[in-house]
Amino acid sequence: MEPKDSFVTVKPKSQLIKNHIAYYYFHKSELIDFSNKFQYYPNYKNALTIYKHSNIKYQGNHSMSYPDKTTPFYMAYSGVQSQPRIAEIKAPFNKIGIIFQPLGLHHFIKEDLKKIISQTEDKTFNYFGDPLTKSCKLIYETNSIDEKVQLLDAFFTTHYANFNEERLKRAVQLLLEPEQEYTVQGLAGTLQIHRKTLLRLFIKHLNCTVKDYIGIIQFRKALNQYQNAENKPQFVELAYKSNYYDQSNFINHFKKITGFNPKRLFKGMDHIGNEDTFFTFLKN
Repeated sequence: MEPKDSFVTVKPKSQLIKNHIAYYYFHKSELIDFSNKFQYYPNYKNALTIYKHSNIKYQGNHSMSYPDKTTPFYMAYSGVQSQPRIAEIKAPFNKIGIIFQPLGLHHFIKEDLKKIISQTEDKTFNYFGDPLTKSCKLIYETNSIDEKVQLLDAFFTTHYANFNEERLKRAVQLLLEPEQEYTVQGLAGTLQIHRKTLLRLFIKHLNCTVKDYIGIIQFRKALNQYQNAENKPQFVELAYKSNYYDQSNFINHFKKITGFNPKRLFKGMDHIGNEDTFFTFLKN
């Protein structure tokens, strides 16, 4: 990273909030005429990103944020995505990321996710309205990371709504278990519900298919396992531990979901901060 480009990751302090928000990040650059371009990958964790004095243009799988003093705060929610996305960010910028646990956002909203997220390229997310805008003003007024975290925790504690769709919660819990592999039919059978009912739950609350979600979790398990390992495993071992049929299936799935084979992906990937934030930086 550039000297004046800071990226800090911090976990919530509130135990209630920790259950639903994995971490916050604070990303800031004061450089002029500087930009970063990076590719990020499908994840079962989703981000609400808040930009101060920036705006965003979208085109297909590409987004570009740029300084805009006329926009106090721009809020965007990534959602579950089955394909990689390319983001370009132009400095100066000052943004906050709220990285939700799987189904984490659902504990702070009172409507079905599909009803409130944008169905177009535009990822604008204004569900929280003025209350979040007022909190953002306080958050950006302080330079203390601890105070920022406390203010974010306080906001989400105030807006805690719980999420009572137990069938979906159980489905996601089963899929996230290590060493487990499920087909759509197998998951529906374990939950003792019809596969069409299961699909409706995923579309309604996650805006994706069951098959796509299973694939994203399998990919992310393999990615995190490799990136976090001190002694990097061989691909055949990684494929086996991540429940792929064989090494060929593992390689083909990585190509499909990222556009790269695993060797190239891991070689060009950067770990940002102290959590599971992995980007591939691209040439502008």
